[in-house]
Amino acid sequence: MKNKSDKEENSCSRREFFKIGGAVAAGLQVGAVAGAGLAAGKDPSTHTGWQHLGDNTQFVDRSKMIRKGPAYEIVGETLRPEMHESAFGRQALIMRDMRQYREMIKSFDAGEERQEGMGNRRPVPQGETSPETTGGEKSTKDDTSFPPVEAFKEPMLSWYKNRPDLYELDKLRVEEIMPKKRKDQEAYGEYYTLINAWSDSWSTHESITEPPEESDFKIGRRKLGDARPFKSPAHAAKLIKKVAHHFGATMVGITTIEPDWCYNYNLRGSKERGSYEVPKHWKYVIAFGVPHQWEQVNSNPNSGTSFDAYSRSSIAARRLETFIKSLGYPARRHSPMDGYDLIAVPYLVKSGLAEQGRHGI
Repeated sequence: MKNKSDKEENSCSRREFFKIGGAVAAGLQVGAVAGAGLAAGKDPSTHTGWQHLGDNTQFVDRSKMIRKGPAYEIVGETLRPEMHESAFGRQALIMRDMRQYREMIKSFDAGEERQEGMGNRRPVPQGETSPETTGGEKSTKDDTSFPPVEAFKEPMLSWYKNRPDLYELDKLRVEEIMPKKRKDQEAYGEYYTLINAWSDSWSTHESITEPPEESDFKIGRRKLGDARPFKSPAHAAKLIKKVAHHFGATMVGITTIEPDWCYNYNLRGSKERGSYEVPKHWKYVIAFGVPHQWEQVNSNPNSGTSFDAYSRSSIAARRLETFIKSLGYPARRHSPMDGYDLIAVPYLVKSGLAEQGRHGI
């Protein structure tokens, strides 16, 4: 058999040359497309509907996106979400149970919490005052450690037993994500002084302190006057959308209320913190979106600068609420800075502004 020379071993055929050249060209093309996509995403002029916030400016031509019928279907029984089913509401319950768990572990005196027990745990017998004598383990972790499932009280105990996946996610958030966020804020907080000042300047700093039967029917201390009639529902919708757009909304949708899409706890302004009946005068929902700059999100790994859009939408909601009330109709704002009594995403879908994504929003 003839041995290949060094020259032959170090060279490639014409066919191999074209194969290698094609692969390199394809790689360069993919890299160029990715680079162009990143550059386009950062360029405000390429954003969908990016224009100024002036009146009568159509930000997004949605005529081609309109679909017939709802973008959702009911596939089972619908229930109003309880406090523990909301990520924000669940956080308060988590912190409550974590505080009690830490006190039980750290305390060497049989306090009231330890005598009552935690969740379904066996109550601490009288006279047994330390974790060692009750069979427990003394905690060696810091305050970021997440308690075991059995340490939680109801409703979190049953919730985590039925949803172990959410227990793991909440544990990850408490033990890893939140501590990292605090460290990032300490290390890089000064970088966001200006954007935080900008966000604060947009904030409303005024919460709803009265129940809907009172707050929805007055502007400040002044009660609403007689409702001004509209020529038609279409005329009313056109006016509301035009005004909302003037207040900064780039897209606006109007739909009817769905009681099961209202939270079933902590009604703003109410002294009762539990379940409540959805007010009968809540009939319609006006949903809208505001623009948000790519650079602000791209600059912050912890999404802190999303408060710019939060503040813009909250200001627009407050202005729209006042406008509607000035026409004699009750209204209540639901926004990031003022809080919600209803779930925003389903109403955005029902009003025709979008379809729900796989990420839940």
